[in-house]
Amino acid sequence: AAINYGNEAPKFTVQIVAGGVTLCIPMGELIDFAAEKARIEKALGKIEADAAKIESKLGNAAFVANAREDVVLAERARLAELLEQKAQTEAALARILAAAA
Repeated sequence: AAINYGNEAPKFTVQIVAGGVTLCIPMGELIDFAAEKARIEKALGKIEADAAKIESKLGNAAFVANAREDVVLAERARLAELLEQKAQTEAALARILAAAA
């Protein structure tokens, strides 16, 4: 098997987003596009919910004023990580939708 680099996911691949990388695993005609779309949408929903919780914390002036600086910095770092994951997951969803078309 070969490793290919690019911005486009080949058709008929399962996509896994992890650590800033999207892995595309060839599955041939075995992919259930509806199930893959649902899986990605579920992951996206969790990411959005987690990000909203952190945004709410950071938007609370009392939390920012009273929490230790390292806690606030950790929350900001986690939010940045979640926003990156969200972008990658949205791209994965767009690719699965395009591949199913």
